[in-house]
Amino acid sequence: MLDDNRGFTFVEMCLVLFLITIFISVFVLPLSSNDHTLTLTMYRLQSFLEKIQNQAVAQGRIYHVTFAGNQVIANDEILQLPSNIGCEGPVVYYYPQYTSAPAGTIHCKQEGERSLVIQLGRGRIDIR
Repeated sequence: MLDDNRGFTFVEMCLVLFLITIFISVFVLPLSSNDHTLTLTMYRLQSFLEKIQNQAVAQGRIYHVTFAGNQVIANDEILQLPSNIGCEGPVVYYYPQYTSAPAGTIHCKQEGERSLVIQLGRGRIDIR
């Protein structure tokens, strides 16, 4: 009698797939979640800066924006970022002529892992 038992059983294959799924959910998904949080925060920051710029034009006055860790302060408004994300950059001034100064870069980092950049200049904001 020839007993030819090469290959895996259905139960063994299901067990391997289950272990791979657990591995991915424990180690890979939290990393992508961190990137997603940083990206969403950058878009919130971009919207906040555009709102401040529009207020400067509408009200005909100068607004200044400072970055203090996980807070972005614009005159009397504060944008609170998540506690594990911090931004740094120069004090930015928005003028009624729809411009900003100085043209510069704002770096936002999440737990030292990665940074996204907002480019300022001529009143335009770009996330890179």
